[in-house]
Amino acid sequence: PTPFQIDGGSDIQFPYGARGTIYRRKFAVIRNGYTGPLTVRLADRQVRHLQGISGPVMEVGPDVDEFEYPLRISTFLETNRTSRVIVVAVGEVTDEEGTKHKVSTSSAQGNNMITVFTSPSPLNLQVERSSLLATPGTTRELRVALSRGTLSPAPLTVELILPDHFADLAAESFVIPADETSGVLRIRFGARPGPLTMPVILRATTRHDGDPVVAETKINLVPPPSSASKFETVEPEKPRP
Repeated sequence: PTPFQIDGGSDIQFPYGARGTIYRRKFAVIRNGYTGPLTVRLADRQVRHLQGISGPVMEVGPDVDEFEYPLRISTFLETNRTSRVIVVAVGEVTDEEGTKHKVSTSSAQGNNMITVFTSPSPLNLQVERSSLLATPGTTRELRVALSRGTLSPAPLTVELILPDHFADLAAESFVIPADETSGVLRIRFGARPGPLTMPVILRATTRHDGDPVVAETKINLVPPPSSASKFETVEPEKPRP
């Protein structure tokens, strides 16, 4: 049996968590005599779809009886959605024969879940166009505009996130200074960019109170029409006599 538990307290909390930010939930460790370390992460089995919410694998030391678990609220999570996230704590116990066993605990009770209402991101990212023609051997420019909202002025890093199977194209990340709100992303296309089968993600990241704040938008890279796809004029067949 698992001797330890993690406890979120007696009250069910309903806070707001902004998209693209970190939300932290405090838990107490009820050890019941267990003196070893714990590994805390998101449970494999959830009561609701996470919709992009993620969290790290967190190590809790043997002398720690309280911790905060950080949730990364995804940038595309539905606004005002009620997320109910379950975390699991894993430890190791030794039985009477000296054999070590991995044991775990998790709970779907309301006070032990991380319940968050989704609010809009404080960082707003806009681009002048949502699609670009990916002409081989060219460099395309895309103007990026950002609004920091209520965030304190701070530098922003803008980068293009490419799927693993995309090849022969690249874009260098750049920094928008704290006193500016726009910049230009340059995407270089090689001789055979692609395969362009899905949108790419444009990501802007800044920091607030030590935590990252992220805004994202999607861009479609459109391959140019090939010569084989061009329409050709075909003379109609003459009727036979």
